[in-house]
Amino acid sequence: MRRDARPAPADDAAIDGIRRAARLASDGQRALRSALRAGATELEAWRHVARLLEEAGADPGEAVVDLVSGTRTALVGAPPTERTLAPGDAVIFDLAPRVGGWWADSCATLCVGGAAPAELRRRHDAARRALAAGIASTRPGVAAAEVDRVVRDAMAAGGYAYSHHSGHGVGASAQQAPWIRPGSGDVLLEGDVIALEPGTYDAGPGVRVEHLLLVCADGAHPLTDHDLTLD
Repeated sequence: MRRDARPAPADDAAIDGIRRAARLASDGQRALRSALRAGATELEAWRHVARLLEEAGADPGEAVVDLVSGTRTALVGAPPTERTLAPGDAVIFDLAPRVGGWWADSCATLCVGGAAPAELRRRHDAARRALAAGIASTRPGVAAAEVDRVVRDAMAAGGYAYSHHSGHGVGASAQQAPWIRPGSGDVLLEGDVIALEPGTYDAGPGVRVEHLLLVCADGAHPLTDHDLTLD
């Protein structure tokens, strides 16, 4: 499928498959949260999640992973490294597993050990408000570019911005139409599965939050249920 092709909305079988992947994405987020501690490395924390994915039957080698901490959160996303986690570090963990050929997507920003620094908390609060605004605006017939505008405006109201898309479709591909970005010609349809993922990164600490959503007649129904709190 071309990257710009518009897949059909998910049918019941596809939704069932995506739900399985979404449950695993949420479980992976919980596993990462439980593994975070000062003195551990990014890779050590990731190995807890990798073991869970393997044991749960995720498609081998197919997960898309960003795990960045501290100053590395300005990178937006990158694989985990041997960087050692320190108290007060922000950690962005974006996990997109594939199960039985179907993808999910998720992201949370966490703080290592103790109370989060004030600026991290302000940025995180702004991202959560933007995500909530985007979810509230999601329904069949709404232009994807309008959802993008709502999310960006909510971030701007908190004094923050980001340069990447506000979201994308998920299904047989980890990222596909409908594209939630400025200028998108896509219109949301009932049965679409989309991920919304506002964040901010410039000058740090970087943050991003994300939920996977099923577009239903009465609005957006979350498929992921992981905790979005910082600590």
